[in-house]
Amino acid sequence: MFNIKNIQISITVAMILLFVISMLAVFHLTERQIIMFLLYQIVLILIPGFAAALISKIKLPVVSMFCYSYALGYVINVFEYFAVKSTENYLPIFVIPLIILLISVIVIFKKKNDFSVYVKNSCSKEQLTTLSFLALLLFLNIFVFSLSCINIEKAGHDFLWWCANSVSLKLGFPPEYVFMKGVGLYYHYFSNVQIAFFNLISNVDIRALSIPLYSLTKTIMMVGAVDFALNILKIKDAKIKAFVFTLVLLTTGFEKQTLVTYFHHIFFMPFGYDIGFALGFIYTALLTKQFYDDKFDIKNFIPTIMVYFVCAGAKSPVSHVLLALTGLICLYWLVKKQFASAFLYGLTVLGTCFFVSFYFVGAGKVLSETSNTWRLSGFHTLAEY
Repeated sequence: MFNIKNIQISITVAMILLFVISMLAVFHLTERQIIMFLLYQIVLILIPGFAAALISKIKLPVVSMFCYSYALGYVINVFEYFAVKSTENYLPIFVIPLIILLISVIVIFKKKNDFSVYVKNSCSKEQLTTLSFLALLLFLNIFVFSLSCINIEKAGHDFLWWCANSVSLKLGFPPEYVFMKGVGLYYHYFSNVQIAFFNLISNVDIRALSIPLYSLTKTIMMVGAVDFALNILKIKDAKIKAFVFTLVLLTTGFEKQTLVTYFHHIFFMPFGYDIGFALGFIYTALLTKQFYDDKFDIKNFIPTIMVYFVCAGAKSPVSHVLLALTGLICLYWLVKKQFASAFLYGLTVLGTCFFVSFYFVGAGKVLSETSNTWRLSGFHTLAEY
């Protein structure tokens, strides 16, 4: 009989070595770039995310809690970017991240007695399944996604556009098209926010953050989202989890009349689809949790709306599908006379969808502007990168 704990440790060590060695040997990143990236993930994403997860009181085993904390931290990091950009004329860039970090550490310290809950049942076959798919997706993201985009000039127009969005967000907010000064950038670009923010803080170049290092981000987000949904649905059987992971992450789906594989989206041109898809899963899971609760829970409501906000900004078509699902659930709550849940979720999600669609994505611009509007008023230069 095999020792699950030893296998989990071995897989974890193997993933760390795979990531570090491939970043050094295959993509030729420097030790500083890798260390800065990992520190950013721990200090500005995992710690705030773990604090938020503790506040929400969702009890998960260690691997699942790690993934869920990362996803919440990713969402918080997007809001953090907007806060920093809104106050950059008054505060140094490090002030708001430092405040959020300190608050997070205080929350974690105060709830340290709850840690034993999350260690429980961590050495199980279902947790081993989650860890195994993390390792598999990391391998695929490094050697399919990142390696296929290593020559950025040959990666395709869409990928260049996506990287340029990160440059735009770095240069200023509201963002402008990189080579069209004075022309606002309206798009679902939230998958670029963390890249731009990290570049501002660390000066690690955007190419490294968008191609090799991004493989770790998208792996944790995708696998963690599916795992979180399965935990909320109380699916603990390792074989069922493996089947669902394979079905969702490694098989094909139909889009209109054209066969479009998840491999194509996730591994070759995610373009925000990976982040939007992952957050869509988490939003659905949080909404399901509220669906099964008799009373409105503010500790579930706040992260649900935050996740939906970032999901809508990462890939708005995903959020539009979720809007229909939310409407059906809110209608059910109205029938059951659960008015607090129905109106608070329904109106807030609807308002969030409209706000993100018009203010960030630019739905109003698409409807109103003509080709006469697009005039160049200057150019950004490569020196601004």
